[in-house]
Amino acid sequence: MNKYNDSYGDPMIASFSLRDMVHADLPQVVEIEQQSHLHPWTRSLFERELENSVSRLIVCEAAGEIVGYLCVWEVAGDVEIHNVATACHWQRRGVGAYLLKSLLSDLIARQISAVFLEVRRSNVAAIALYEKFGFHVSNCRRGYYHDGEDALLMSCPLVCPDRDLPD
Repeated sequence: MNKYNDSYGDPMIASFSLRDMVHADLPQVVEIEQQSHLHPWTRSLFERELENSVSRLIVCEAAGEIVGYLCVWEVAGDVEIHNVATACHWQRRGVGAYLLKSLLSDLIARQISAVFLEVRRSNVAAIALYEKFGFHVSNCRRGYYHDGEDALLMSCPLVCPDRDLPD
């Protein structure tokens, strides 16, 4: 994924930039994770992901702080988003969209045909964001999560001659 900046038209936001996550980022990342998810990943899980050869962890920075991140796996040409989160005080300011657009642009450039993810049925904000980028519900895993909530499986085809990504 290429590093680039974009203010998304908000003069209050310093330019976003993306880079690979490193171990030194884990205190900020784990804090965001704990604020964002009902059953957050642990620091040790992030450490394992950093060492996993099929995993890619990206952080989004703005104004000198980590404001979001994502984790994807790429195995045999299949890409699955495993985790994405935005710091609470940066939500609804374009961080998630920036992360997704950057990821999808990279995958399209590399001619990856589709990307997949699962999301809690109750996470309507995330579902709306994913749908904005062309994801659609392909299946449902009933009672998938520890607390019994369903997981919606979503996929996004990327090989389209006129594929434009939203802002």
